[in-house]
Amino acid sequence: MKAYKVKYFFEYAIKSLKRNITTTIASMISISIAVFIVRLFLLYMFSVKEIAEKELMLIGVSMFVLIIGVLLFLIITIIKMSMFCREYEISVMKAIGATDWFVRWIFITEGLIIGIIGALLGSISMFTLYEVLYDKLIVFADLFNRIDSTLVNERMLLQYGIIGAFIGIIGYSISLRKILKR
Repeated sequence: MKAYKVKYFFEYAIKSLKRNITTTIASMISISIAVFIVRLFLLYMFSVKEIAEKELMLIGVSMFVLIIGVLLFLIITIIKMSMFCREYEISVMKAIGATDWFVRWIFITEGLIIGIIGALLGSISMFTLYEVLYDKLIVFADLFNRIDSTLVNERMLLQYGIIGAFIGIIGYSISLRKILKR
């Protein structure tokens, strides 16, 4: 893909995200909540000293999977609402000759932007909450290891950005698929 097309996709995606600010914010919040919960769960898993209570661990893992499933459903639903609001715009693009892949790349770029920003917001909120609550949680020091949150952020921030981008791209691709079939 040529550089001017990539630039066009990003410019159009940013304009579109500004135009549809409500669904943009809702999508970013839902992705940041998903990343926040993933970080919270992983921080808990790495900080437990002994995993002697298998039942508690099994309940925690099943709750985690359930919450992530619900959040992914919520993310896709919010993105679908955004797509239905922009169905006319998509039909105009297709009427003047835009291919399905041209339209798809615009929305994939939007999903990428929303996913990365949402993941960064979720990571920053988790970092902040962990630093604020650390003094209150030190009472349970015999149960948990202290994990340095800056170390976690330095090592995992890129991975969370990639996860957020992946969630955004997948959400937009699934939502766009039905509209492009019409």
